[in-house]
Amino acid sequence: MEIIEHIKNQYSFLSTQEQKVALAVIQKGSTIQHMGIEELAEELAVSNSTISRFVKKIGCKNFVDFKLRFNDHQNQVPVEGVQGMIDQDERTSVEIYQLYQTVITKTQEKIDQTDLEKLVKWIKESRRIFIYGLGSSGYTTEEFGQRLVRMGIQTITATESHMMLITSNIINRDDLVIGLSNSGNTNEVNRALNNARLNGARTAAITSAPDSLMTAASQLTLFVEDSIQFSNERFVNSQFAITYVIDILSMLLLEDDQYNWSMQKTVETIMHDKLNHPQN
Repeated sequence: MEIIEHIKNQYSFLSTQEQKVALAVIQKGSTIQHMGIEELAEELAVSNSTISRFVKKIGCKNFVDFKLRFNDHQNQVPVEGVQGMIDQDERTSVEIYQLYQTVITKTQEKIDQTDLEKLVKWIKESRRIFIYGLGSSGYTTEEFGQRLVRMGIQTITATESHMMLITSNIINRDDLVIGLSNSGNTNEVNRALNNARLNGARTAAITSAPDSLMTAASQLTLFVEDSIQFSNERFVNSQFAITYVIDILSMLLLEDDQYNWSMQKTVETIMHDKLNHPQN
């Protein structure tokens, strides 16, 4: 197993300071491979002993052994990508390609088909669907909401904190609330989920954080892989694993003839409008 993948697998068993080292190794490998232990400790504001404990926990004898294994990993320059073989200086597109593959694969491993089908059932049974998300999750919230509306499902989205709190207080047991957050620790969303649950509504979430407040506030949680934690520090797309799950939910809902008909009717209406009222 490659050392980077091994570090990811051991991440949850590391202490907070050791996790700091692990993230630096994963995200800044090309610079770290040339550092000594003291220089790395100073760079990360940790002790030499923290780094020593980290390398032993991931199965290396000492820091020298770690650097040898890590350098072997870093020296695997040729990468097979969608465009064929590329060199180190041109690997950005392939890194993103591989990241997407990894995150989707790991998300698929976390998906529970029973939970997916249960959430679809809840959506079908509910009078209204409320979807909450802030920041980047707000954009995903709007996308999810538009899909449900096009299927003829009464859906209300809230991407602003006050609106979440207002709507969560008028929700009742006939409604379903779905919270979206990669971290699972968006306070406004979690407060709204708790309010909705106190009012008798069903609550669900899509997040990458099993031990988060969002998970605690939700009766049903679909878990995804965190695309940010283990990716290159420049990579900013925290939503595509959540979008992948939304794609699955959408396809399962569209197996219903009524939802499928409504979606097709909506698409036809939009296309007809564009053809008859072209913009100048």
